Amino acid sequence: MNRGCWIFLVISALGFPGGINAEGRHELKVHLAQANNQSPYAFVRAKFEPGELADPWAVRFFDEQGAEVPYFVWDSVSWRVAREGRADWGHRYALINHAPGNSPDVLQARGEKIAWAKKKLPALGKKLEAREDAAKRAGDSVCGAIYLLRRRVPAFGKERLTLRLYPERQVEPQRKQWNGPKSDGPIAAVQGRLGFQDLPDFEVSWSDDKVSLKVAEPATLRLFYRTLRPDWPPE
Repeated sequence: MNRGCWIFLVISALGFPGGINAEGRHELKVHLAQANNQSPYAFVRAKFEPGELADPWAVRFFDEQGAEVPYFVWDSVSWRVAREGRADWGHRYALINHAPGNSPDVLQARGEKIAWAKKKLPALGKKLEAREDAAKRAGDSVCGAIYLLRRRVPAFGKERLTLRLYPERQVEPQRKQWNGPKSDGPIAAVQGRLGFQDLPDFEVSWSDDKVSLKVAEPATLRLFYRTLRPDWPPE
């Protein structure tokens, strides 16, 4: 599938006013704004306060008529990982740091900027310090998540949805995996009208100094070495 077929609607729930409805549920308003393409899906990127959401699946989406919009959690990150970085990446790429790496100046930068804000902009500094303290206490809560919604918005169309937060998981994802013996034939993956046929069978292995591929037939593959070995230098 070429890149042009995967043009989804990308919007953000960050910054839109939220609140608590009559039933006591926390809500965020999501504004969809489609570009000049057609897609039956939409991506929603949402950021949450520390302790606001314990599970990325503990949400539901509703349109303005109250109909529920099905979704899937494409990706999510906790406040601990956002502050400290992934353990398997050596804690070197913390998402809310101001530069990559884990050198002392990078690790200290956030605290120094909060201290500067407290001195120069007391109201903002107090808010940032409170969020930092809350993130330390609620490190396992969700910092950010990307949701894939099954929602068609016409080209140049606009729509408003409600993202409703719950204390417990609302959707249980359905997972599929291959449990049978190794197949000697070509690999095929089909979901509805979308299918990948005649995928080459290949194996990837790696050690401290090399990466090896074993491919059953000629094929073009893109291998991201830094995903396999994030400790390797960029070159």
